[in-house]
Amino acid sequence: METVSHLLLLCVTARQVWMSLLADLGHADWVPVADSRLRDWWSSLPLPRRARKDLRTAIILVFWTIWRHRNDVVFNGGQMT
Repeated sequence: METVSHLLLLCVTARQVWMSLLADLGHADWVPVADSRLRDWWSSLPLPRRARKDLRTAIILVFWTIWRHRNDVVFNGGQMT
């Protein structure tokens, strides 16, 4: 069964996105672990106060991008990347 946590954090494509992005940002330790639940992962992120709004916006943008890619693959015959 595909859950929101699986889709946005744990599937192969999502994990690759998070590992690459968070490593580039110097936060490889924020990569979701294999049994992460979205709500728990989100609330456990140690976001610096000064950058909290910007980082949350970036994370939501990544969620949206993963969601759109998934829908393109499922409904429009898009290619998995």
